[in-house]
Amino acid sequence: MGWILVLYFIIFQSLLLHFSSYNCLSCNPDDKSVLLQFKNSVAVVELSTSFDTCGSNSQKTASWNNETDCCGWDGVICDSELGHVIGLDLSCSPLKGELLGLNSSIFKLSYLQMLNLLSGDLYPSPIHTAIGDLLSLTDLTLYYLRISGDVPSTISHLSKLEHLDLTVESLDSTPRLDSYTWNKLIHNATNLKKISLRGMDMSSVGENSLSLLTNLSSSLLSLRFTDTKLQGKWPTDILRLPNLQDMSILTNENLTGELPNSNWTTPLRSLFIYQTNFSGNIPDSIAHLKSLVQLSLFESNFDGFIPPSMFDLTHLTLLHLSDNKLVGSIPEFSTNSLQYLRLSNNKLMGNFPNFSALFLKELDISHNIIHGRFPKRFQENLFFWNEISYIDLSFNKLQGDLSILPNGIGYFSVSNNELSGDISLALCNATMLYVIKLAHNNFTGLIPQCLGTFPSLRALDLQDNNLYGSIPDSFYEGNAFQTLKLNGNHLKGLLPRSLAHCKSLEVLDLGNNNIEDKFPSWLETLPTLQVLSLQSNKFYGVINSIGTKLSFPRLRIFDISNNHFTGPLPTSYIINFQEMMNVDQSRTGSKYLGNRRTYNDSIVLVTKGVHGEFTRIFTTLIVIDLSNNMFEGEFPKAIGELKSLNGLNISHNKITGTIPLSLGNLTKLEWLDLSWNQLKGEIPILPNGIQYFLVSNNELSGDISSALCNAKTLYVINLAHNNLTGLIPQCLGRFHFLWALDLQRNNLYGSLPLVFSKRNAFETIKLNGNHLKGPLPQTLNHCTKLDVLDLGNNDIEDSFPDWLETLPTLQVLSLKSNKFHDNITSLSTKLSFPRLRIFDISNNYFIGPLPTSYIVNFQEMMNVNHSQTGSTYLGNLRTYNDSIVLVMKGLQRELTRILNTWIVIDLSNNMFEGEVPKAIGELKSLNGLNLSHNNVTGTIPLSLGNLRNLEWLDLSWNQLKGEIPMTLTNLNFLSVLNLSKNQLEGVIPTGGQFNTFDNISYVGNPMLCGFPLSRSCKGNKERSEGSTFDEEESGFGWKAVVVGYACGIIFGIILGYNVFFAGKPQWLARLVEVMFYVRLPRTNNRKRVIRLGRN
Repeated sequence: MGWILVLYFIIFQSLLLHFSSYNCLSCNPDDKSVLLQFKNSVAVVELSTSFDTCGSNSQKTASWNNETDCCGWDGVICDSELGHVIGLDLSCSPLKGELLGLNSSIFKLSYLQMLNLLSGDLYPSPIHTAIGDLLSLTDLTLYYLRISGDVPSTISHLSKLEHLDLTVESLDSTPRLDSYTWNKLIHNATNLKKISLRGMDMSSVGENSLSLLTNLSSSLLSLRFTDTKLQGKWPTDILRLPNLQDMSILTNENLTGELPNSNWTTPLRSLFIYQTNFSGNIPDSIAHLKSLVQLSLFESNFDGFIPPSMFDLTHLTLLHLSDNKLVGSIPEFSTNSLQYLRLSNNKLMGNFPNFSALFLKELDISHNIIHGRFPKRFQENLFFWNEISYIDLSFNKLQGDLSILPNGIGYFSVSNNELSGDISLALCNATMLYVIKLAHNNFTGLIPQCLGTFPSLRALDLQDNNLYGSIPDSFYEGNAFQTLKLNGNHLKGLLPRSLAHCKSLEVLDLGNNNIEDKFPSWLETLPTLQVLSLQSNKFYGVINSIGTKLSFPRLRIFDISNNHFTGPLPTSYIINFQEMMNVDQSRTGSKYLGNRRTYNDSIVLVTKGVHGEFTRIFTTLIVIDLSNNMFEGEFPKAIGELKSLNGLNISHNKITGTIPLSLGNLTKLEWLDLSWNQLKGEIPILPNGIQYFLVSNNELSGDISSALCNAKTLYVINLAHNNLTGLIPQCLGRFHFLWALDLQRNNLYGSLPLVFSKRNAFETIKLNGNHLKGPLPQTLNHCTKLDVLDLGNNDIEDSFPDWLETLPTLQVLSLKSNKFHDNITSLSTKLSFPRLRIFDISNNYFIGPLPTSYIVNFQEMMNVNHSQTGSTYLGNLRTYNDSIVLVMKGLQRELTRILNTWIVIDLSNNMFEGEVPKAIGELKSLNGLNLSHNNVTGTIPLSLGNLRNLEWLDLSWNQLKGEIPMTLTNLNFLSVLNLSKNQLEGVIPTGGQFNTFDNISYVGNPMLCGFPLSRSCKGNKERSEGSTFDEEESGFGWKAVVVGYACGIIFGIILGYNVFFAGKPQWLARLVEVMFYVRLPRTNNRKRVIRLGRN
């Protein structure tokens, strides 16, 4: 907004010219004394670089002394009659001290008409009410004044004011300008031409008060409110004031309003409305503003279409409509005035616009839904647009090849589109480029070698394409590279040693390629390198320093994970990571890496267990990731010196020895992953601020120290698969943020924590595979966010915890292999276990009927729409992967991730009795059902044929009778069936998956016959698909009965004769068994079966 600075300059110069003749007279001695007193009460501070227009004229008070006439002093203006000081312009001299406080001498300058002060004080001071005594003031300008208290109401006494410019800053509370003061000011100062207010709280100034501005219709030229906390609705009539030339409403998020549909103020030259809650359409009537030069309506809620008539404004140089809700297509247009076109972050769609703008300098239509190829006319115009220096077309759906760029282009971004083809060598002609972003497209081919030779190129981002070949090997000395991102391609070969010429390099990301090389130790000399990512390549060998005195002195992120490095951890580098040792975050000067540049650095990292992209890199982010290599040897104690470290991941290596106690020094450590190594010894004391602690799959031993109770910020604890002993610290149930507790597969004993606090965050509790005893604590029902509860393979002795049925999100409940007992009954909750997917209570001592009262309420198992689960795996969006051990298809397996589609019930190896409930047939999403090794009686219900997703069914070792229902042939996904050791009879169904099962599925059912058994069903036609039990279909019509009856009489006579004369009843028994498939005598072996089932 340079034109506004020019306007200020013209105003001040006019005033200086107006009063210049007055400097010929002698200064009034009283005023001179007042000025010297003011000089002695303040101090001049160093001028900020943001005021570079001031040049060297920043020490105006240096010329003030008792020996010279004050009318000749810099910044002082006197009148022509009495030599009174009427103007004081110290705008380029930042001062500190009590500028306008109680003791300020300025208030003694009663003839003062112009006052312009720039504050450089870090400490606030009040504006005294005496400001209202300067009744002659026509121009009051206070820049960056730190005010304590509110703007005094006496400022409204300045009835002659024409220009009011207040820019205030605050450290604590924001100074207020209340509605009373505002109303009186606008009522009294009827000649106001310019109002500019910034940084104060005007929230009490409502629509009615703002409407008072319409009383200034004859005078008001410029109006600006910046960060003034205005709220309510902006009066539309203000934009109808007849003389208004400039209006800016900036950073007032709660201020609503709309643009007028008619009767605009025609002299308007600039209109800036951004970071507000203005909404509505941009009306066609805006085309009536023939004098409009700059229109900026960004970061608000404007919607609708872009009026084509807007491009007919012949003086319009800036059109900025970004960050709104505009829809439709970008109109075709041709203009010779437009220089800056910014339409990013809307919902614009349609084909790429076809337009011509001869003097266009910047084009930004990023973050929309524009698709199609670049029009031929655009490509032709692009080549002849000599003025254009900035093009951003990123985050659209553009397709086709890359256009030829004008030679003078400086910034070019087409990232996150669907562009393809090679990167043309014609790009080598655009040697003025300082940023190239072609990331996240489908570009193929080689990287042009010329890109390493561009003298001004600071950022080259080609990540996530399909580029192959090698990295350019000609990075010239003295190049400007600060960011080089080539990750996510198919690059091979060795790293070019000319990368060492990139002395300004801050970010180097070569991850996720196929680069095969040793560690590039020659990069350690780069003095500004802050991010180095070589992850997921084929780097190999031992990492050794070349002996630089300070290797990688500014490195903040060091990621070499997923490679083939061997040998010890790189201690020679760790001891030299100076930036990680004691980062004074207050001196970094920026919140983000690259914050002051036109390119935002990004990085792909695994942080807290989540693989994701940081679109901005915090300057405070300090990370080391050495995971998934083949490092060995002991854990270096020197890591404990990296006191600014936020994240450390050394998992999936072969690290031995103990965890060093020095890790307790890492007070800023948030996540630590040492899992899948060979670490021994005890768990050390953790830093109190740690959030994620993972040491699973090691050889750790000893107790879990009660010192862990001090780490109350923990979110995830994973100590699984170690040799830990002792008790579980009771405090873990009272942690407020802990949502994943995994202590499975250790040697812990005792009881669960007795108290789980209310409103806790637990989502996963896995204590399976230990030696825990005692009853379950009922405070577990306080875990209302719990998804997974796995207490299997312990020695817990209790009745079924029916009070868990009220947990609204519980999806996995495993109590297998414990000593739970008694009947299972529901508490009659309206919807018990409403989201349960896996229910495993196998290998216990439950008795009574199967838990039908729960089965009828398993809502999640009845009709799960898996497309709506939002995630492939349970916990997929979290930093911890849920796992479970299940018997699936007859085999015990550990699922390291739990698919959201797995629906399983396992009630096996108990003492349940009674019939199989028909309600199981309603669980249509069931994948696996195991009721084996119980005392279940009755028949197999026909409703099981409704379980179309069933993959395994085990009803073995029960007392089921009757025939196998033909409806089971409808189960097209059934791959494992076990009906052995029952009392089933009749013909085995055929068709579908039943044609794939072998004898083992039916063994121990002597009354069964047909395929695949060797016993054919003589005298019975084998049932075909869809058969019934009426007499004709089953083969028992009257003809068959007569024939069978006759044959039976004859056969009976023969057998009777043999019995009477031969006396061989054993032979007879065997013959009857063979002829009529009579069952063999059964032994009473039920107790033995149950016992074997448990072993």
